[in-house]
Amino acid sequence: MIESSAAVFLSYASEDTDAAAELAEALRRAGVQVWFDKDELRGGDRWDATIRARIQSCRLFLPIVSQNTEARPEGYFRREWRLAADRTHDMSTRVAFLVPVVVDTTSEVQADVPEAFRSVQWTRLPPGAPLDAFVTRIVGLLGGADAGPPVRAAPTARSAPRTTGVAASATPAPPPVPPVSTARSRRTVVTAAALASIAAAAVIGWTAWKHRPGAAASVPPAAAETSLAVLPFADLSQQHDQQYFSDGLAEELLDRLAQTPNLKVAARSSSFYFKDHPTTVAEMARALGVAHVLEGSVRKSGDSVRVAVELIRADTGFSIWSRTFDATVKDVFQVQDEIASAVVGALKGTLLPQARHGGETTTNPAAHDEYLIGLQFSNQVTLDGFRHAAAAFEKAIELDGGYAAAYAALAEAEVNIGDLTNDMGLFRTARQHADEALRHDALSVGALSTRGYVRIVLDLDWQGAIGDYEKALAIDPNSPQVERDYGFLLACMGRLPEAIALERRAVASDPLSDDGWNHLGMFLTFAGDLRGARQALERGLDVHPESNVTRYALAQVDLLEGHADQAMGEVAKITDEPTRGLLTAMAEYSLGHREAANRAMAKVVTLQGIPGQFDIAAAYAWIGDNDRAFEWLDRGFQQHQNPVLTKVYSMMRGIRSDPRYPALLKRLNLAE
Repeated sequence: MIESSAAVFLSYASEDTDAAAELAEALRRAGVQVWFDKDELRGGDRWDATIRARIQSCRLFLPIVSQNTEARPEGYFRREWRLAADRTHDMSTRVAFLVPVVVDTTSEVQADVPEAFRSVQWTRLPPGAPLDAFVTRIVGLLGGADAGPPVRAAPTARSAPRTTGVAASATPAPPPVPPVSTARSRRTVVTAAALASIAAAAVIGWTAWKHRPGAAASVPPAAAETSLAVLPFADLSQQHDQQYFSDGLAEELLDRLAQTPNLKVAARSSSFYFKDHPTTVAEMARALGVAHVLEGSVRKSGDSVRVAVELIRADTGFSIWSRTFDATVKDVFQVQDEIASAVVGALKGTLLPQARHGGETTTNPAAHDEYLIGLQFSNQVTLDGFRHAAAAFEKAIELDGGYAAAYAALAEAEVNIGDLTNDMGLFRTARQHADEALRHDALSVGALSTRGYVRIVLDLDWQGAIGDYEKALAIDPNSPQVERDYGFLLACMGRLPEAIALERRAVASDPLSDDGWNHLGMFLTFAGDLRGARQALERGLDVHPESNVTRYALAQVDLLEGHADQAMGEVAKITDEPTRGLLTAMAEYSLGHREAANRAMAKVVTLQGIPGQFDIAAAYAWIGDNDRAFEWLDRGFQQHQNPVLTKVYSMMRGIRSDPRYPALLKRLNLAE
């Protein structure tokens, strides 16, 4: 038995008695004296004095943190926690004393605990977790066997004053947090060009997919050691009005980590999915195919910012590294660099390149705030959201005319608005803003990707676009948005094996993006792999069950397989009337109902907000009316809505034997 002067004090809420008892028993079996006796829990001054004496004399203090302690703003355990935290003020930072233990999914950076608890590493022991490693560590800290890595973290700003109160903001009120957080880069080039301008709806995602029959065959492979996901940071500001700022910091940190060589970082659309779908760290990591998770919180008060971050090993739940940063708003970029470098160092990877950012960032806090507001609006993935985002990015540029990231984000917002409204003038404006972003920061991946897309859609400049995408991937080899966009270009050119390979890479790093699964499904359709296409599109439908785009693509697979009746069954599930009309026409034709097909098409072209010219041309091509198909393709050219997918789009196969087809490819700069 280890002597009493090296005893462990176990502090817990009454609701966690079972978890505390299990820990106490495991430690006692290893010869550790534990103060844990629920029969001794009595009230009164004598008992209170005993508690105080034991906390002052124990060797280690183990507070059990859980949702139960989070739910109790008052409780005797909080007095114990405060006494233990007060004792640390008289202790050297080299002395291990506080050993917080989390017994469920409670986040360290969000937990309601004394600030001193955040200056040490935490241990996660969810129900059923093995205790041997934890017990070995405790015995080692008490002077027994080798404990492995020390429990106490590197010294942090533990004694820095807490920030209280929130000063009135001079910036516009942040936008409401959307119900679903998805990728910042929202171009759905295939769906916009080939499936009409259909807006996305709410997601339900991974949970639904993983319980589907046969899903086990598609479980993500074992994660690489140097892989992680950055979760959305919690807003712990007093008024809880800084969510846009918290999300923006996490997103920018994700972008910086993603550019680190040999480090795999889950895309924003997938990692931020869990913002509205909380689950365990292990489940998040499994869904995203990563070995580590980085979570954090932000407290902003006036110009002061406190950022707390924690890097967690997913399979064990152990905290690898945690730290709190105190800074002013103007120093946020330096803090981001410090966090990124520390995370990479903790993973033993290559340190981030120095002096990478340059004109990408700003030293103007107000401009940065507008930029973050713009990102939040963009993530709503609606036409109004993109318009509000563009306005915020323009304000950021007014405040700092050299802010490359704001120019790049503005260009992307304009492309999204152009896609959704068929306003090709916005594409020209977007190209100007992308060029301006690159003038200030030649390594802006977002600007290169946006400019590459504009080169395709507006200019039919395939080689110029290839140059932009190749450069973007050289800078950031792990960007799923660039991979999706570049894959689209390659598909348009008929290079389907390469396009499919890029899309598979994109969904591997962004598995909860329905855009990625839709792209992959449609490219497999173009290649004739209808079985693979169906599997990918069904995965996309699991992520986004209300998607008209995905249902329309699945119905096309039905038609290509000869199941017109099954395709017709999808009509009622599509809520967009023009898209429903197009599918009705194609399904009626495949059922042998030529007149019904013609009537459906005649109605579609009279609808307000009709699909793009390419979609109408494709439907006419499917029902065998090549004259009208070429007429609508020509209308697309005249309105600068170039039918770039003509060479591969499956529903267009009826025009490929038409004598007018070679001239069409030449017009598209795709002649062989």
